[in-house]
Amino acid sequence: MLIVLGGIAAIPIEPYESAQIDGAGMWQMFRYITLPLIMPFLFIAAMIRGIDAVKSFDVIFAITQGGPGSASETINLYLYSVAFIYYDLGYGSAIAVIFFVLIVALAAVLLYLRQRTLWTEIGLGA
Repeated sequence: MLIVLGGIAAIPIEPYESAQIDGAGMWQMFRYITLPLIMPFLFIAAMIRGIDAVKSFDVIFAITQGGPGSASETINLYLYSVAFIYYDLGYGSAIAVIFFVLIVALAAVLLYLRQRTLWTEIGLGA
């Protein structure tokens, strides 16, 4: 939320003044000015939160250890149990590599989408 709030604080006031002179409403100003200008900040915040959500191991392991049964087991807990409880290090390593590739692919997609949203696109949508 702080990243998005910083993005909102960095938006200049001039586009809003010119939109009010042109007769734009609040929804139109949000859709065509605010949202395109904070979109890069939203992508970065989504990427950071996504990576943080994917690497959640310690809290779940300390509280429930994946239980009851496997109700709160994430891929990280599954990787831990395969590699270090069942001692299947080859399968655990394969899970870790696939997991890493998926995280890198998701981050690359989000960075690509962020790169496509340029700061100069404010006038193109209206």
